[in-house]
Amino acid sequence: MEYLISKNGSYTIKLKNNYDKIIIEVTAPNYRIQQYTIENPEKNKSYTVDFKLSRELFRDIEEVEIRSPKKSFEVKKDTVNYNVSSYSDGTEKKIEQLLKKLPGIELNDNTGEIKYKGKAIETVKIDGDDLFGSNYAIATKNINSDIVDQIQAIENYSENTLLKGIEVGDKVALNIKLKKGKMNFSGDINYESGFSSYKIQRYNFGLNIIQISNKYKAFGTFGYNNIGVNNTSFDYFSFNPNADQAKENNFMAKKIIPETIFTNYFNDGRANVNNTLFNSYSNIFKLSKKIQLKLNLYQISDKLRLVQDQLTENFINGEYFTTTDFYDIEKRPELYRLDSELKINTSKSSLMQYNVRYYRENIFTDSHVVLNDTQKYLTALSSKSSFFKQNINFTYKLSDNKAVQGELYHSDNKLPQIFRSESASDPIQVLNSGSQFSEFTKTVVGAKITLLGSKEKSNTKYYFAIGEDFTQTPLSTHFSDSEGNIFVNNVKYNKNNLYTLGSYHWDFKGLKISPSYIISLVKQNLQSNGSMFSKNNIFAEPELRISYKLSDISNLALTTNYKQDTFSEEYFFSNPVLISNRSTMKNIPSLETQKRFSTNLFYSILNLYKQYQFTIGGIYSLHRGNYFSNIMVNEFSTRYNYFYLSENNENLSFSMMIDKYIPIVKSKIKVKSYYSVFKFKNIVNSSGLTDNTSINSNVELSFKTAFSSKISFENIFSYNYISTKKENRTDNTNVNFRNNFKIILRPVSDLVILSSLDYINPNVKTEGNKNFFIDLMVSKTFKNSFTLELNGKNLLNNKKITRVLTSDYNIEYLSTNLLPIYVSMGINYRF
Repeated sequence: MEYLISKNGSYTIKLKNNYDKIIIEVTAPNYRIQQYTIENPEKNKSYTVDFKLSRELFRDIEEVEIRSPKKSFEVKKDTVNYNVSSYSDGTEKKIEQLLKKLPGIELNDNTGEIKYKGKAIETVKIDGDDLFGSNYAIATKNINSDIVDQIQAIENYSENTLLKGIEVGDKVALNIKLKKGKMNFSGDINYESGFSSYKIQRYNFGLNIIQISNKYKAFGTFGYNNIGVNNTSFDYFSFNPNADQAKENNFMAKKIIPETIFTNYFNDGRANVNNTLFNSYSNIFKLSKKIQLKLNLYQISDKLRLVQDQLTENFINGEYFTTTDFYDIEKRPELYRLDSELKINTSKSSLMQYNVRYYRENIFTDSHVVLNDTQKYLTALSSKSSFFKQNINFTYKLSDNKAVQGELYHSDNKLPQIFRSESASDPIQVLNSGSQFSEFTKTVVGAKITLLGSKEKSNTKYYFAIGEDFTQTPLSTHFSDSEGNIFVNNVKYNKNNLYTLGSYHWDFKGLKISPSYIISLVKQNLQSNGSMFSKNNIFAEPELRISYKLSDISNLALTTNYKQDTFSEEYFFSNPVLISNRSTMKNIPSLETQKRFSTNLFYSILNLYKQYQFTIGGIYSLHRGNYFSNIMVNEFSTRYNYFYLSENNENLSFSMMIDKYIPIVKSKIKVKSYYSVFKFKNIVNSSGLTDNTSINSNVELSFKTAFSSKISFENIFSYNYISTKKENRTDNTNVNFRNNFKIILRPVSDLVILSSLDYINPNVKTEGNKNFFIDLMVSKTFKNSFTLELNGKNLLNNKKITRVLTSDYNIEYLSTNLLPIYVSMGINYRF
């Protein structure tokens, strides 16, 4: 075939070969193709052929759009990317409500803690930056779910980028990827107002702002409400510690006089009679390529109210008597806190981190108390805590597979408490009236050097460290009662700990073996009310972790360890301390130690493709050497005296969880169960040391439809069994259950109607304590920016609810006030 491109309509072709037939074809864009045939062309003869082309007539073709469904998730090495649109039904407001629906992720409603594949996560990042650290509940409780594109679960997470691939990768983190267009400046503002019974006005105001640029990233939340909502990561209602507070526990002084714990029976705000003002601002400044500064600011003030009736039935040494207590409590917590972190990449192979935390916390609690319907008290508890901690960490990467770290840290915590109890009755007949002062101070100074390394050929990792810390914990208390008696404690406790620790990690094609050890030289010195104690110990603490990857979706894990530890300083004062209107506490100090053995075995399956998760396992622990309680109880008072014995406490527990999507009915079913047996010893009213057994069993069944229709359902049923028995005596038992049923209607895509029926039976043996709660929410969205919402809470106007608590010698019936019925209207604007 020979061809030529014509210019200006003229062309000449000189054939290179001889042909029997020549076909000349002319083509031009937008014209019809034409042909001319020459049969038996003569050699050396010229042929002239003219063509007149006619335009092609075209017919419009309709556009065809082919869409493939977006995958629910993607797995890339150590990261699972969840596309949130595949799991959302439109009722989620905040990220935490979305996280509950992702397979493999568990969220604790009480503490805000998040777990992935059973492991507690380190942090929640925003587009790759760690704004919040372990205080990540600020983000999950306040960031709107509708601006989230993906949630990434990252295994083998390393906070320090220089240690990626070197340190043992057993950490997990989440990363929130925002939708495009939400990257520079976005947020939302909401205002809700309504009335409850007694014409009390209810408010819920909130402002959330996210700002992101190349050199700056920030999140701020500002809000006030008196509708029982806790959008903070701090719990002053039931004092459940969050993940961040749990990490700081070893640096905190102890509260001898306990704060009033209202209740953790509800996690949906029904009993949280509050006035909460909360402000938080977190930001990261990337000052240069090598320097980064992070600041976190928190401010909280609240006024919580609890009205509670308590009836206690006591069964002690064959005797039976009852006590009654009435409490009207107002608690006013205040918190001001600053966290800062400075990171400097001093070179490509080195990193310096300097962290500072400072806060002041004041909690004022005033109470009206009536004991046994006769004795009246006015009480006031003031707890003021100031905390300062600084930490400097330097990392140097010796090679691609080896690094060394040096760390220095110092903390100081002062915690004065004043408890005053004044009689509003005849002072001669009233016990435990007076003024109690207590102040704990705790100072910790320490240093540590760590060597980390890995060997790619043998697929092993290791670390070894040596360090020392010094803890100083003085305590002073002063109690003067209405009769002029004075009880004083002056305690000085010092502990010096010189230690070395190490770990080796082998990975043999799915079989992971990780032995580790801690060897410590511990020196203790105690001065308690004129008595001197001193003790030196050498502790050897081994641990072994084994996991085997049975398949791509299943794993078997075993952990066993042996620990030795000293007791904390709240057991070292010997004179009485008034801790409530009924109770005093003292100890017989001892510097003996506790030995702890524990082992756990878990089998787990996580099949994201079939949306199936299964976990089953058990934990056994044995504690030898404990402080046991000698309790003296009568109608008017309780005296606690703690003493050390080389005896055992045992705990055995089992848990199981199944989470499965059922395609046939387009629904999801989840079953969680827990069973534990705890064996402990105590003395009650000179009974002698007795063995006690506490059994706790829980089953939770949830069912959720995923219909594509305009209606869907959710149901959560929970059953709890608690039994505590003293040896050779009748056990104290309580059985309660709860069922929550929701109907979700979506007549159109931007209208959601959610109704909820909550049934609670706190004690199946008692008549008249059953409670029904009805809630209603109607939400209408306009142009994806404005949302109007109508809320009705506790529409049956339940005034109180009764809980039942059991111990080895009594049963307590607690009737607690609830937020009354309220109806409100709200508007939310997203920008």
